[in-house]
Amino acid sequence: MHKSKNEISHDELDKNEDKTSTRYVKIGTTQILQMRDPDGQVKSVSFLLRDKVIYEINVCPHCHSKATFHRRAQEGGDITGNVWRAEQFFGEKGYDFRKFDFCLDCHKEFLIELYVWEKK
Repeated sequence: MHKSKNEISHDELDKNEDKTSTRYVKIGTTQILQMRDPDGQVKSVSFLLRDKVIYEINVCPHCHSKATFHRRAQEGGDITGNVWRAEQFFGEKGYDFRKFDFCLDCHKEFLIELYVWEKK
């Protein structure tokens, strides 16, 4: 997995009051998801944001181009469908959520955000 360059510190992210982007969710935030248990019953499960790794966006770490899927979507006014690809991995103790961007010049993808959620 390739990652973007220049990780952004938690302190820097916490200064931003923008609530439209997941990247500004603070460590320690609780999230409740509706999940099915092994019997098929839907239950509310609480998760605590344990850690996050957020990288600079809109610049390809491979060729340094600014022609990325994320930038193009944002410039087109899309603030919700601007992620190239996302993955979730669930385990007994929690899950992690990853967001990827894609370079329109060199055609490679790269990690831009990673969130580690722990079951409460």
